[in-house]
Amino acid sequence: RELSLVEFEGCGMAEEDGEIVLEEEKKDKAWSPSREEHVWITDEAESFVRTIVNQVEGDDVMTRDGVRKLHEVFPMNPEKQDGVPDNTMMDYLFDPNLLHNISVRY
Repeated sequence: RELSLVEFEGCGMAEEDGEIVLEEEKKDKAWSPSREEHVWITDEAESFVRTIVNQVEGDDVMTRDGVRKLHEVFPMNPEKQDGVPDNTMMDYLFDPNLLHNISVRY
């Protein structure tokens, strides 16, 4: 019997290219920053700030504002999505993008 994708929801597995993979394996294929990409990084004073990636080496991301670990770097939405009326219209729904969109809208 073949299992449907619905039967895998919430169990830590997903279907990818016709094969079942663990969610942990899928995370490894998630977004990763590239050179010259505009990103958000964590900041003690302002929570998140915009910057540009200079280089990526493993889990270390070198930006114009210093070195951060990969988990402290978030993709930035395209400028055309600034101020969209519905947050679900954005490509990336990470905290810095949500906060930025709210600040632009209000």
